[in-house]
Amino acid sequence: MQYLFIINPVAGKRDFVELLMDKIHLLQSKYPIKVVVTQHAGHAREIIDSNVETFHGSQLYIFACGGDGTLNEVINGAWKYPNVSVGCIPYGSGNDFIKSFEHFKKSDFLNIENMINGSSLPVDLLFVNNIAGINMVTAGYDCAVAKEKDTFKKLPLVSGGLAYRLSVLHCLISKLHHQFTLVADGNVIHDISNDYLFAIAANGKYYGGGYKSAPKANLCDGYIDFVRVPTLPRLKFIQLVGSFKKGYHLDDPRISFIKCMRCKKLEIKSNKTIDVNVDGEIIPMKNPVITIKHNATRFILPAQTSKIIEPIKDFSFKDRQMAGAVISKTSKD
Repeated sequence: MQYLFIINPVAGKRDFVELLMDKIHLLQSKYPIKVVVTQHAGHAREIIDSNVETFHGSQLYIFACGGDGTLNEVINGAWKYPNVSVGCIPYGSGNDFIKSFEHFKKSDFLNIENMINGSSLPVDLLFVNNIAGINMVTAGYDCAVAKEKDTFKKLPLVSGGLAYRLSVLHCLISKLHHQFTLVADGNVIHDISNDYLFAIAANGKYYGGGYKSAPKANLCDGYIDFVRVPTLPRLKFIQLVGSFKKGYHLDDPRISFIKCMRCKKLEIKSNKTIDVNVDGEIIPMKNPVITIKHNATRFILPAQTSKIIEPIKDFSFKDRQMAGAVISKTSKD
């Protein structure tokens, strides 16, 4: 077994990065560890390609040290190698993906030796236009929020979570209407006017600094949790945010207009290029097509506490689909 730590030096506070490197160096005499610091965007994928060849097919644990964006870049470089498992050392601004493992605390993933001795779990991956996502792919209002969040993060004393909340309020002014045609597994979704606040293709449960948008999502079931929210009056939107953040929205009859279903393929059709959010990274796309690959990679869970994780229960289609949508087959044309 070999261990590769890929550190994003700009993902967290500098003093934390230095502390992390000190902890890793203390373990280098005990484990075959290599540490590489990224120098530019896309560097993590280059590091993975060169190091997988160096280790000649031996089992390799790669740890993405940073936020969800760092994890996404590592996943895109690593998933195609069957001898590689990926873990996360979370010190970025969001780190939403690991929240799906609700038996664990963030501190469990920050225990370096427990991560080295951890076990790996097969998990699904989303793919949109050949880009992998381990957590969520979204379009609409939340993409605008994620885009504006970067502006607020530059302000002093503004954390990642606060930056997201400020962006939510800012985008209330002009980002509530998004025209899509949504097609799930070849079925056109017929909602009134096809005017949406946003659409979510979820693998994990959380995003946006702790919003539990897909509370029944299952990382191992081979299905996308497809959540869609129609455009709402601002006041009604503000009223539902708390329920949405806590993950109550799928069971609250007062907000039954939020729909959820499972699918294997989701198409988002628009007459223009739209912003698509892939694990927090904003990418302009034309008519994105989202699919899921079952057990596409392996994710590392911390040692010791990993034994308490319960089997992830599957949910039937009947349990997962909210009533009210009228669908029809897409024409072959």
